[in-house]
Amino acid sequence: DLPAIILSHGFARSADNMVDLAAHYASWGFSVYVPNLCHASFLDADPEASAAELMEFAALKNLDEIIYAGYSNGGLVSLIAGVQDSMALGVVGLDPVDNMDSVGAGYASMMEIVPIYGLIGESSQCNSNNNSLNFLTPLSSANLVRVNGSDHCDFEAPTNWMCTSFCSGSSSVSEEAIAETVRVLSTAALFSLSGDEAQWWEGSGYDSLELEGKVSPIQ
Repeated sequence: DLPAIILSHGFARSADNMVDLAAHYASWGFSVYVPNLCHASFLDADPEASAAELMEFAALKNLDEIIYAGYSNGGLVSLIAGVQDSMALGVVGLDPVDNMDSVGAGYASMMEIVPIYGLIGESSQCNSNNNSLNFLTPLSSANLVRVNGSDHCDFEAPTNWMCTSFCSGSSSVSEEAIAETVRVLSTAALFSLSGDEAQWWEGSGYDSLELEGKVSPIQ
């Protein structure tokens, strides 16, 4: 009875870099689709076109309850699709990044009507210095959390050297602990959008992570 998830990869990445997260979500009972975006490369970077194709895919599959989730540029694509698709229950952004043309900011007024959960990494050049916060932070619909010590590569799984060679950071928090925090909170966000276990995001589960220094609120 859980909604379907369409999980999108980042710029110049592929579905292969999201399959571990997809398998984790599926283990909780979600049906997870992991597409290769057609417009997320150096030769063709068009998040609006990718979002349109995700919505077309959802319609072809007759999905009547959808959560759009995505990493980096895929987070931007998910936000654009989520605010336009009437079947969307909400959006989960994994360190989402706006593009150079600030396309995401242009949809900010529409985002007020869609529940958004955002897991945000430490500011760096690889996530354009958290530029998505420019339009996400003012939204009353957005629940935003910093995953302390995380770099941009920590929000895809499996990652590889093509990301870590440029975007890996240093932190006192172990990679394993960061990966677990991303899995736990993103899964909790999916259940919250599904109308179940909402207390986990705002209740004792989140509080324990904050007390342990693993996360901090973004306001």
